[in-house]
Amino acid sequence: MDEGDIPWKGVPSASDAWPFALDIAKFEARRAVGQMARNLLGIYGHYAATHETPPANITLLYARAAKYHSEMTNQVLKELVAEARAGGASWSEIGAALDVGATAAQKRFGKGLTGDEVTQLQKEAFVVLHSEYMEFTRDEETEYLLESVDGATPAERVFYAFARIKQAHEQFEALSEEIDSNVDAHLIAGTLIKIRDIMFSLLSALLADPEQWEAVSSWSAAPVTAAESNYFTPAAYLYWSMQQVILANDYIIEALAESKTDFGATLRLYLEAKQVIDQIMFVMMRDDIHAILPRVTEDGEPLGGG
Repeated sequence: MDEGDIPWKGVPSASDAWPFALDIAKFEARRAVGQMARNLLGIYGHYAATHETPPANITLLYARAAKYHSEMTNQVLKELVAEARAGGASWSEIGAALDVGATAAQKRFGKGLTGDEVTQLQKEAFVVLHSEYMEFTRDEETEYLLESVDGATPAERVFYAFARIKQAHEQFEALSEEIDSNVDAHLIAGTLIKIRDIMFSLLSALLADPEQWEAVSSWSAAPVTAAESNYFTPAAYLYWSMQQVILANDYIIEALAESKTDFGATLRLYLEAKQVIDQIMFVMMRDDIHAILPRVTEDGEPLGGG
């Protein structure tokens, strides 16, 4: 043990009880870091059979999650300052909120957001608006989409959709291996068409029916232990995954539109769509997502009658 090291006397980070803190802000920070750690474990779960495994000391996984959280918190702060400025807040007001002077606040945030950061915010706003529209609207297009899943319960649609997301991910992985050795525009376009068809089935299974959104928001089965309630928010991750499908579908439609004229744009949009599907896959590998699906009930009975 190095000089300055002391025996650990706190709650282990891998424990469900770890988020508890004497300060509410620290509690929320630990909860956010713990959720990110569970996402990382999902990534390792997906890649365990191929090339990457979690560190032997699981606390280091939480340390990595804390690093990611710190980076994203800084980005969120930057966005909040930009929103405050757009709403008319002065640098003095912003400085007061951040416990710094007006000059220091302006020096740190005065350049505003980059073009890429603004574009990302616009994409997020598009997804939110689109999902809100689909949540409360059922029109002729909705009825057409729902024909392919007619009679399926919301839980059955989620199982079906997750299987289709896995298929899309496999298509992306296979194409990525091909691209590494041979970048072929026709190959990319052909694969994108296959993935577009998968996205269409996801739109019908998950997104087209407002009742599906309502069902997902109500899936709040009780955690097994009291401490597990610190992290048990699987419905939030299912909802997030459903929204990500909207974004992936938009990227694929754009990529196909560009495929005949701008190969560079097609490749960029393909990579964007792949990243979205990758993230959905990682979330699907979370233990709490796996745990909730068999516990979703229909008419009081577990799905499948088990």
